[in-house]
This record gives sequence, structure tokens and C-alpha cells, in this order.
Amino acid sequence: MNSQEIIDRFASLSSRGLKIVTYDSLTSKAAPDEWWPKNVLTLTKRKLMFKHLHQLDIGIFAWNTPSEIILTPAQRAVLINEGYDIPSWERGELLTLDQKYVANDRSFRRVARELARSIGQY
Repeated sequence: MNSQEIIDRFASLSSRGLKIVTYDSLTSKAAPDEWWPKNVLTLTKRKLMFKHLHQLDIGIFAWNTPSEIILTPAQRAVLINEGYDIPSWERGELLTLDQKYVANDRSFRRVARELARSIGQY
């Protein structure tokens, strides 16, 4: 594909409700008080991969499986340290409870305890 064909392809995708922008254009259009580091994903071997993992409050593990996302060992460690149940996710269980945990009784009790501690009730 030449440059014009690529531009036309992006334009046709954008006209269907999908907006494709570069990271630079995204950050340059944000108001200075609205700017924060954003997660950047790239497509590698038909899988998503975090090029930059800045925001950890993400729900991507609630609807994507390990067959769709590649994590580096460093990213895996950061996510586990932030409370994400990555080992369960790697076994194919979606993290649908609070977007960090598998929705089962054990996880629910853990989240309830954390919530109770955070409000001083436990």
C-alpha cells in the first residue's frame, strides 16, 4: 500500500465510528490540565501488547484472554503487585470482579475485606 491508500483506509475506518490517531496527535490535542500518561498498545503477531503501561486501573483483563494479550515479565510483575490476579487470568479466567479478580467466592471475600479495611470497618 502506498501512503494515500493508507490514509484512505484510515479515513474509511474513522467514518464508521472508529477513530484512529497516533499517540503524538492524541497527547497534543489534550488540554494541558487533562494530560496524563496513557497506555499504548501495539499489535504484534495478532496479539495486543502494551508498549507503555502507565495507567493500572484498566479493565482489559475482564474481556481479553492471554491468547489475545502479551505481557512482558516486568508488566506481569507490576500488575500482580497492584493486585491483579494475573496467574488466574493466564489460566484463562477473566478478571471480572473489580476488573482485577476472578469472580468467585474467595475473590469476592478478599475484595470485601479490602473494602472494609479501606473504610475502617474491618
